[in-house]
Parts: sequence; C-alpha cells; structure tokens
Amino acid sequence: MNGRIGRLLALGLVLLALVSGCGGEPPPETPTTTSATPTVTASPTKTPTVTPTSPKPSPTAAKKYVTDDEVRFRASPSTDAEIFQTLMKGTEVQVLQVEGEWTKVSFEGQTGYIFSLYLSGTVPTP
Repeated sequence: MNGRIGRLLALGLVLLALVSGCGGEPPPETPTTTSATPTVTASPTKTPTVTPTSPKPSPTAAKKYVTDDEVRFRASPSTDAEIFQTLMKGTEVQVLQVEGEWTKVSFEGQTGYIFSLYLSGTVPTP
C-alpha cells in the first residue's frame, strides 16, 4: 500500500502545483515586437493628353455634289439653324462626317451642314 500512497502523494503535489498556478496574479507579459510590413503601391501612370482636332475630310469619297437647286448650307444639323448660304446644283463640297440625316461638310473654308438627301457622290446632270 505504501506504493499506492506514494503515487497518490505525488499526484496530489502535481495537482497542488497546478492549482496554485491558476489563482493569484497572472504571469508578467512578455513584450512582443512587431515589424511593419512595407506596403508596395503601383507607380502612378501618366494620363494621356487628348488634343481636340477639327474633323478632316475623309481621303475616300470626301467629295460630294449638291443634287438640287437652292440647297441650304446651315450652321447646325437642323432646319431651324442659321443658313450660311444657298448652294446650287453641282456644287462640290468636302464631307467631314455623316450625322444621321445630315452631313457635316466643308465649303470654301466654312464648316456647316447639308441635309444628306441633297448630296451625291457623282456629279448631277444639268
């Protein structure tokens, strides 16, 4: 039985040591060191600069001809727009772009609009 008592006594001492470590003041904290991880950021990129340009005549099919007498050359694509002048049948204009039913053209250095129905790629017969 002495062996058994010795084991129980040893177990009691272990338990006593564990229980005494559970109460009272907590053990002092060990200071921890943290190192900052550097953050990598992308280099800024340059934003391209857009330079506005005036429309240029298309190299293909840039010429059109007025197909009717007294066709109005206007400031904007509207029948209410200012009329720069009236062009006669066969007058050649340079096409800048087509905008729906209207064609933006250049005539004698001035930019304006003509209703597309009154323009043709071929010279009209008199």
